Amino acid sequence: MEYSLDYLRVSIYAIDKDEEKRITQTNIAHGTIAENVKYLYEYRNKKQKAKPFICTKIMHVDENTDARFKAMFSDKSDEQLVDISWNIPKLKEESLDKLYGSKENGELAQQSYLDSALYKQRKVCRYPFTHITIRNNGDAVVCCQDWARDTKLGNIQKKTLEQIWTSKTLYNFRVMQLKIKGINHPLCATCELTLRDSAEDNLDDLPIERLSFKE
Repeated sequence: MEYSLDYLRVSIYAIDKDEEKRITQTNIAHGTIAENVKYLYEYRNKKQKAKPFICTKIMHVDENTDARFKAMFSDKSDEQLVDISWNIPKLKEESLDKLYGSKENGELAQQSYLDSALYKQRKVCRYPFTHITIRNNGDAVVCCQDWARDTKLGNIQKKTLEQIWTSKTLYNFRVMQLKIKGINHPLCATCELTLRDSAEDNLDDLPIERLSFKE
């Protein structure tokens, strides 16, 4: 609230203790994340604030798990989102195998995504204009999906966030999005995040001339 955060999305990896430990490979006490989300939700309401909007998200496994997740977080968040899983391009680890417990189940989840994929449509991505993601080693990338660091902009141990945000590297990435909408980019080519944006986030008609760069 004090830092004017508009939107917070919290990823929930499992709602059962053993499954949570298997997927995350951590020893975080089961329920800790839910308790923290509930605390923030209640604190915001106590302060009579409208922001941040709090969204909790889980990847679809089965209808029963989806329903249990929504019931668990219905009094702790403003939205309970169930997302479709897909393998991230160039990621060495088979993330879906881990999430779904086996290679066969991972392949079924991937096929489910491909059957409903929208990425063959093209839209300008708003992320380089609105977001920066910092990885655990300090690398700054454009997108939260960029585990392979194909959109690396620099490192906050060597440059400030302002320097990265106003860099020629990010400027060129924005121009690329406006010109060709990421069609030849190793990460952007099969991404459909932009196709799930709201209408007010559409940048397709933004003229490149609106951008500027100063050394």
